[in-house]
Amino acid sequence: MKFFVPYRQVFEILCSSATKVRSDYYFYSDNPSYPYGTWNNEMGYGLVNAHHAILKTLYRDYYMTGTSEIGLCETGSYHVHGTTPFNDSITCGWSSSSNIEILSTTDSLVARGTRPGPGWVAFNIIHDNDSLPQVFPVNVTNGGITILSNHEFSGNITLSSPHFTDADLIIDSLATLTITDTLYIAGGSRLIVRPGGKLIVNGGTLTNACDGEMWEGIIVEGNPSLPQYAQRQGSVILNNATVENARNAITTHTADSAIWIGTDGIVQATNTLFRNNRRSAEFLEYENHSGSNVTDNTSRFTRCTFTVDDDNLFASNGTSFLEHVSLWRVRGVKFLGCDFRNETTGSSTRGAGILSIEAGFSAKRVCPQISNSDPCGCFNSGSDTVRRCSFTGFSEAVHAANTLGAYDITLDNCDFAYNTTGVSLYAADNARVSFCDFALGDSLSVLGLLLSRSSGFIVEGNSFHKHSQHYPYPTGILCDSTGTAENIIRLNSFTGLYTACNAVGTNGAIPRVSPSGLQYQCNSYNGNTYDILVSSSSLVRPYQGSSSQGADNTFTGTLTSSLSLSSGTLRYYYSTGTGHAPIGATSNVTVLNATANACGSTLCGVQGGGGGGSGLGSKGTPALAQYREMAEEYAAIVETCHGASQQTDATDPQYETDNDTLTVRLSDLSSQMGDIARTEIRNILCDSVPDMELLKQWYATIVETCHGASLQDSTIPVSAYQLAEVYSQEGDLSTAAALLAALPQQFSPNEAARSEYSNYMALQQLRETVAGNWYLMTDTDIEAMQRVAENGGRAARMAKEILCFFHHICYEEDMALNLGDIGERNLGGDAQDRRTRCVPTDNGLAIYPNPADGTLTVESASPIREITVYDLSGRVMMTANGGIVETCHGASLQMDVSSLQGGIYLLRVVTANGVETGRFVKN
Repeated sequence: MKFFVPYRQVFEILCSSATKVRSDYYFYSDNPSYPYGTWNNEMGYGLVNAHHAILKTLYRDYYMTGTSEIGLCETGSYHVHGTTPFNDSITCGWSSSSNIEILSTTDSLVARGTRPGPGWVAFNIIHDNDSLPQVFPVNVTNGGITILSNHEFSGNITLSSPHFTDADLIIDSLATLTITDTLYIAGGSRLIVRPGGKLIVNGGTLTNACDGEMWEGIIVEGNPSLPQYAQRQGSVILNNATVENARNAITTHTADSAIWIGTDGIVQATNTLFRNNRRSAEFLEYENHSGSNVTDNTSRFTRCTFTVDDDNLFASNGTSFLEHVSLWRVRGVKFLGCDFRNETTGSSTRGAGILSIEAGFSAKRVCPQISNSDPCGCFNSGSDTVRRCSFTGFSEAVHAANTLGAYDITLDNCDFAYNTTGVSLYAADNARVSFCDFALGDSLSVLGLLLSRSSGFIVEGNSFHKHSQHYPYPTGILCDSTGTAENIIRLNSFTGLYTACNAVGTNGAIPRVSPSGLQYQCNSYNGNTYDILVSSSSLVRPYQGSSSQGADNTFTGTLTSSLSLSSGTLRYYYSTGTGHAPIGATSNVTVLNATANACGSTLCGVQGGGGGGSGLGSKGTPALAQYREMAEEYAAIVETCHGASQQTDATDPQYETDNDTLTVRLSDLSSQMGDIARTEIRNILCDSVPDMELLKQWYATIVETCHGASLQDSTIPVSAYQLAEVYSQEGDLSTAAALLAALPQQFSPNEAARSEYSNYMALQQLRETVAGNWYLMTDTDIEAMQRVAENGGRAARMAKEILCFFHHICYEEDMALNLGDIGERNLGGDAQDRRTRCVPTDNGLAIYPNPADGTLTVESASPIREITVYDLSGRVMMTANGGIVETCHGASLQMDVSSLQGGIYLLRVVTANGVETGRFVKN
């Protein structure tokens, strides 16, 4: 085959294929007199490149077709036409200008415009390292959207029309950016609010710029050492706004730092829709102060909707829904009349509405007008209506773990439906769940409320009911090892459930002198298979009520048993009111008559126990003083009973008969003291400025007058641990350590209590090692934490929460709810397995070896663009963006960290799907 090329074409090919000589020295430019390329008067077109000229000759009939103009975030298709002249060993590839992104090259090129302006796509023919590009000009138009050229705002700016940004927007200190229309944000971009800056979205929308591509979210910076004032902290104010398709829609973080470095940014949202965000709000460690007092965080959400549905972009961005809100070490964030939803279909992991650890928050109704005569009454006021919080469609609607800290958790007037579990409280003491509605029994809703290793709770006025026949075994409340303190479940209703109330583990003390523990009083049970079920080898308070005040639950239409006790014995006291007599109680339950229980609310109108939070006891005496008076009477009776027990075996039924009057009085005192302490401690914690000194006085008094301990087999009361935890929370580690060290001598614990104490001390030692910053644990620390998690007790529950929240090593509760058995399965494997196996971790990263000596490997489930290494103060130590290879995770990058000093370092990994974070230890 012969090629005939006209002279002029030959000349054009030679000129246009010439190699520019010393382009660093000679300037080549367009010249109308020399149309075949750029020209220099001294060097002409350059040096003849014969190989490149032949390439151009052989492939001169190649050309491209496609769309010459595409809109911003729109796509165009491009095809190459031509015939390869020989069986030539060439390779081909595509390239594009910086404002055009290549999406696919399977059959032809599919490209998307990412930034307005002139651009190009090119088909490159490569032979012997020589590239011949076929360039096709493409113009990217803005589609009527204003492109932000300025990405840093230092004054007061309002965006009142659609705008687009392809880079981070920074709102400087004392600047205000107001958005009233739509801001389209490119993937990987953020809105950063500096301390003193303010972002206001009034009726506007923050959304992704391109289809299928999530943006990073808003970072609200602040100064954690200062009070939470707007002039000193970053603020985000959202009114009637929409925030969607972000990875972390809002986070109180520091831009460009690694994970867990929190700030005191302020977030206040009203009537705002958070839609299809991987996480909508993330609050990291910050304690607000007013003078020397801690105070509530000023962040709040009012009448907001948090939702995910099938239009989400999670799969296309290599991620999945986590939770709508996460909180760590913050106090008093408020959710008023908010809806939390997961409306996706076919998802096996449905996340959470609110996930918290070492944090306090409240979810309540919006109450425009409150009756003066009834503090729980709430009425419409003009056009302002009552709106309750709701949680729908989650694995756990609310998952709260108060690990080693004193915080208030309040769930009041909330609705829960289509959740596998409505509320899970793990080692979360003194929580309140009141006037909530739990709809159970569909294919998802298995359990209403789980109380695991939690004490001091108020569970009152709630409704648990079956609304579907799909799942036949729903449970209302499951109490798992709530301890020996005086706890109570009161004035709730349970309808049509398999098990209304189920108790497993230790929820009460074995009676040697006086009983203590979990009671069920004044509840209404209607049409359940089991009303109160105490599982095998489990305990509740062995006296339910007393002769002076009956338990007075109401039982109607029970299918199997109102009181089913698998082991031990129980005394149940009730008055002669309608429906008070248990139905089908097991033979080890003794049913006794009692004086009627007034069953008044402890939350509304008639107050119980300590006088309803006034700080005064029922006699008008200060509550703490009244508690101490009652404790003195209690101790005197115990001494009398102890003397009697020297002649009479305290386990003999005759012992109880001979000392019945004293026993009843002890039981009543114990219950009343529990009511007072529970009420007053709750009142301290839910105050916007909690009196931590008074809280320590209460815990110390309870420890000093501990009235639930057995004379022969002693436990360590949870209040002793709580007192030490408050000191640790305040930073007084020496006092906390001294209190904990004294416990074995103070209480002479039995074998089980000694084992739990040792496990707790192991957890405390780990806390001191990392100064409470659980994310800094090394693999050695993690392995030690796993041993704590697998040893049982309160500390084990805390350890599991820490491992799951900070290191994605989670233990799944395997509940056979109809039997009341709880088992646990470790999903994490050992640390080495999770570090090296070919499965990405939950945040998409695998980091090994860890600790590292010289070479550190970082693997990601999506392409890696850049890695930055920080020390713990936030300084950049090194960056890397070359040498990326494909792996089973998606991408891998090896870094030489041998120059770093020994210590803990944090990673910020920029990938094609966003930013991920991690940490490693340098030996």
